[in-house]
Amino acid sequence: MEKKNFVYTLVVTFIVGLFMGGFLTGAVTGQFFRRPVPTTISVSPKEVIIGNTDEISELTIKITPGNRGSEAIYEIRRDDPYRDDEKDLKIIEDQWCKGMDDFGNPVIKTGSDRGSKCFSQKTFTYSFPTRGFFEGNAYYAKVYDFATKSYVKSYFKVRVYETPDAGASRS
Repeated sequence: MEKKNFVYTLVVTFIVGLFMGGFLTGAVTGQFFRRPVPTTISVSPKEVIIGNTDEISELTIKITPGNRGSEAIYEIRRDDPYRDDEKDLKIIEDQWCKGMDDFGNPVIKTGSDRGSKCFSQKTFTYSFPTRGFFEGNAYYAKVYDFATKSYVKSYFKVRVYETPDAGASRS
């Protein structure tokens, strides 16, 4: 009977060892606890004034892809709380993942069009037209994140410059 218990103990110890070994190896390499790291997008300034011909209004956009990459195309859309995101008025759609990244290296991406994945952090500027389709409203820049399988957004406001009345009197 003791020999039988010894064999059972050996088998159970072996199974527990396999489980713990797989658990510990995964924990050491990070594979066991790896979670998707989402893409981030940020814009600055949070309020842009357009329409003043003396100044060029620019929006700085920074995209940091998550560990599974982000789409190489970004969009700027007008935020309409009464519409679905895909029905918001699309202002700009452009490829951002090109040239050099923020660290002076060529960008890393797969493919060349919509659906291609980008893995490089990039900061770039969008110059607003002095006149055109932007009006005083809320807008957002968005990019698709392959880790969360959703769009990530960053919001900003556009304010139209109003010229002061030349004939207005001061009180």
